[in-house]
Amino acid sequence: MIALYLAAGMAVSLILYVFRDKSTAVTVSKSATVIKAIFLTALFWPFVLLFIFFESSPDIAVKKSKVKGKDLLLPVNINSVEERELVRDPNNIAPELPFGRLHSQWQALKQQTDDDNTIWSFKTHAPVRHNNEIIEGYALVDKHRNIIDYLVVSKYKENYQTNKVIH
Repeated sequence: MIALYLAAGMAVSLILYVFRDKSTAVTVSKSATVIKAIFLTALFWPFVLLFIFFESSPDIAVKKSKVKGKDLLLPVNINSVEERELVRDPNNIAPELPFGRLHSQWQALKQQTDDDNTIWSFKTHAPVRHNNEIIEGYALVDKHRNIIDYLVVSKYKENYQTNKVIH
């Protein structure tokens, strides 16, 4: 936070230096330029803090949203899910694994399956500020349709055409 405040002050000072009036540069003291920079920085930093606060504040609705039984779509076949969710890197840098960076979480979810627990796909809506966010993934469900655990694989805004894939 302090680094951001200092960076804002340096940016304002640099702007004042670049756009100084060169004809009066000899007569204007450095202290006057420093005073202007301090004044502009004092006016500017509260807006920076407000911006940081609103951008970094967690979306409470998303954090509290849980996958419910009504969000479950269909039970899925693990092999077909792994084939569909296989991440293929065109540069061949990342290994070809289902779910990419979420592979270990998928493995943990998959290991919990047995005769009573199966994996289902889900899709839920979470209200976020001015829009609904759609969250899709896979859930571990017991024989009574209670959700034990889940893995979120994509989130996107309801009115957007494309989705933001997490892996």
